[in-house]
Amino acid sequence: MLRTVLSVLAGVVVGVCLALLLSAVADYVFPWPPDVDRTDPASLKSLAGRLPAGAAFFTAVAWGLGAFVASLMGIRMSHEGVAWPGWAAAGVVLVSAMVATHGVPYPLWSVVLTLIAIPAAGYGAGWLLLRQHGQPHYEG
Repeated sequence: MLRTVLSVLAGVVVGVCLALLLSAVADYVFPWPPDVDRTDPASLKSLAGRLPAGAAFFTAVAWGLGAFVASLMGIRMSHEGVAWPGWAAAGVVLVSAMVATHGVPYPLWSVVLTLIAIPAAGYGAGWLLLRQHGQPHYEG
């Protein structure tokens, strides 16, 4: 059980770090307007409608990839042959994404895409790994 908990934790750490790194790349590729101060909530609210669409899309994809990696690690490192460690890791990544993006006025489509991408990535990683090991369905 300790191995499983540590595998979920390791997956979350790597997945969140990957998502934050890719989000930083998105900020570099799609720069925010120069008059926006990221430490000022009022300034962030003024960003509504001006955030580059590419940045919003790339951020959603970054969190989806982070959840996929977290789920892969959670399942693979636990050695239990079940999907729930991956789902747990993806769930924690989902909460991390909500916390990390709180206060930034992302467009609704980007929020919906993120909320779909993260659970889908967690499920997809479990499906991929367990199919690869000859288990046609999830256990536990």
